[in-house]
Amino acid sequence: QSTWGFPSNLRAAAMDVIQEAWKRYKAETPERVKLIDIFLGFLAFVGAVQFGYCVIVGSFPYNSFLSGFFSCLGTFVLAVGLRTQITNPEEFKISAERAFADFLVCNLVLHLAVINFLG
Repeated sequence: QSTWGFPSNLRAAAMDVIQEAWKRYKAETPERVKLIDIFLGFLAFVGAVQFGYCVIVGSFPYNSFLSGFFSCLGTFVLAVGLRTQITNPEEFKISAERAFADFLVCNLVLHLAVINFLG
């Protein structure tokens, strides 16, 4: 018996792996990191909506589309860096507060460039 061309035992094994990974994520991941993960999901959603809007409706003010999309993309990249620094403090040798301050300063510089690009 197969579902979508995959053997049913393969599908069950994949579901077991996903459920186990989700249980471990919920149990072992600190709340700060979970909050960053939620923010990353939000940024990915907003970027996808902006791109979808551009594809469906058009990109008449092209600078506006690029500014909004690069703002999401840049903030996403900076947030991934923040998550990496918070989850590996012994590798980066800085506190979580310092990593967050760096994130804020880099976001300020990013968004100054984005506002400048708007024209």
